[in-house]
Amino acid sequence: MSGPGQDSEPEAKVLLIKRLYRAVVESVHKLDAIIGSKSSYREVFKPENISLRNKLRELCVKLMFLHPVDYGRKAEELLWRKVYYEVIQVIKTNKKVRWQKQPYSCGSVPLVSTQPYSSAD
Repeated sequence: MSGPGQDSEPEAKVLLIKRLYRAVVESVHKLDAIIGSKSSYREVFKPENISLRNKLRELCVKLMFLHPVDYGRKAEELLWRKVYYEVIQVIKTNKKVRWQKQPYSCGSVPLVSTQPYSSAD
């Protein structure tokens, strides 16, 4: 026996999954625009962009657990690539460019070890 309540539950789950997937795609497009910008190394650590990556992480995790067969693998791939890997890549590539523009010198690095430690008594 199938009643009207039984058919709507899977429909509600399908609609939720589609909404989650749309939100994931929208977040990915926003992050692509940030990573693609010329000053992306400055942009990736702005609070609004960090919260966008956190939102994408949460959405991907929800999507992986709600529908692991169809969306799990893709959500996992997006999670690692957009939330973690691309940020690391931006930092690495910027580090190379920055060091080419400003060669490493001991005078430019603060010598933390020479500063005396004080105790808060």
